[in-house]
Amino acid sequence: RRVTCVISDVLVGWGGDVARDLGVPWVAFWTSTMTELAVYINLPRLISENAIKGTNGDLRKLGLLDLETVVKIPGLVDLKVLDYMTLHHATDPKFSAAIVVKTFVEAVGYSSQADRVLANSSHALEGNAVRALELCGINIVPVGPLHLNISTGSDPDDPNQVIPWLDKQESRSVLYIAFGTIAPVPAAQFEQIALALESTKNIAFLWVVRPQQLELVPKEFGATARYALKSGGALEHVNGGTVYRGLLTDWAPQVGVLGHRAVGGFLTHCGWNSILESVTVGVPVM
Repeated sequence: RRVTCVISDVLVGWGGDVARDLGVPWVAFWTSTMTELAVYINLPRLISENAIKGTNGDLRKLGLLDLETVVKIPGLVDLKVLDYMTLHHATDPKFSAAIVVKTFVEAVGYSSQADRVLANSSHALEGNAVRALELCGINIVPVGPLHLNISTGSDPDDPNQVIPWLDKQESRSVLYIAFGTIAPVPAAQFEQIALALESTKNIAFLWVVRPQQLELVPKEFGATARYALKSGGALEHVNGGTVYRGLLTDWAPQVGVLGHRAVGGFLTHCGWNSILESVTVGVPVM
């Protein structure tokens, strides 16, 4: 069959090259927030205009940043460098992953060449960002939240039996805790979260913990939560309790968890998927 269209991630810019070689439309897909896309697209202009004080118009010659700088992007509400991590990281000479931000800026620059850009978002959530991108010449079409196409019924990919555990809890009684799959929680913060949960005495919780961070769980936490691990194994000190008000697991079907009647709150790193999945089911986010 003849190829009639190429769809690729915005960050896979060569998808556009392939489409042009084939003489067909290129549809780029953006998985994160449209506001983030608008910021990345405007970042080179902001830097060249020295709109972020301290950049001196050149990322290679950064001075002392003014984090209180108010940045204006047509279509968006005013943003402070301090309040928006992308602006901060992109202009912070000490940021360890600066090359990642630079790569993103270069990659999203190609999105203006796409015939259409689809985004995992909606007008209701980011109407201002749609306008901001249109002002940049981006033919943006929000098609999300995409996770609404995922069934929240019985999940065969629930090896730790998280949903059956939630079924036994009272409505809106469980705090769900998960911090994504990329950046690990620093050891000191991890321990403080555990001790805070321990001190509450009466809050039920479901905490998704990476296997490599299980050793950070304080020993006194053993009588508070039990483990359900897809990876196998458990720490010995968690096996002696009787009635546990918490469950620690290395995997949870998040869409199903957030849509469960027992979950009343979500402690999260605020990744875009997590935000969409919680907002659409009305679970408060911390």
